[in-house]
Amino acid sequence: MSEANQRACARRWKTSNRSDSWLRTTMKNSPVRVMLIGAAGRMGTTVLDLARSDREIEIAAQCDLGDAIEPAMKNCDVAIDFSQADSVDEVCRAASQHGKSLVIGTTGHSQQQRKTIEETAQSVPIVLASNFSVGVNVLFWLDPKAADSLARISIRRLSKRITNEKRCAERDSQNVGRHLESGAKT
Repeated sequence: MSEANQRACARRWKTSNRSDSWLRTTMKNSPVRVMLIGAAGRMGTTVLDLARSDREIEIAAQCDLGDAIEPAMKNCDVAIDFSQADSVDEVCRAASQHGKSLVIGTTGHSQQQRKTIEETAQSVPIVLASNFSVGVNVLFWLDPKAADSLARISIRRLSKRITNEKRCAERDSQNVGRHLESGAKT
């Protein structure tokens, strides 16, 4: 989902008839009812294990390969999909039909499936992430910034510097280590 679509989705939520205070009150008084799609998979079992020890989360339904998604969608606040890309059409259709928020953690979507996700995001809030690791998502955030900065460096100058300095890589790795250490302390 493009950054513009993500911002539009956030704006729609903020301008909906549900206020932030309504959401906080609702979440404070009752657990979030989660429908877990792909519950038998690696991420699904991880979510199940974590939810058992969190009183703010209730697994309202579990679906796996061959299970009907639409009937289970009625009784949840949010659906979390860690199944397969092939299920995204049915998942999006059911979420849209019942007005349920959706977290999609599957990967390998075709362009048509991406289009379905973007169209569904016009009517319900969607979080689409190909990886839920904090470290990987920090790298995703840094990637365009690094690409922009590196685009300004002359490749010839960089290549010449690397070949002329025998210990360049060693010094650079030491510098990266120092930067990481100083960043971790702040």
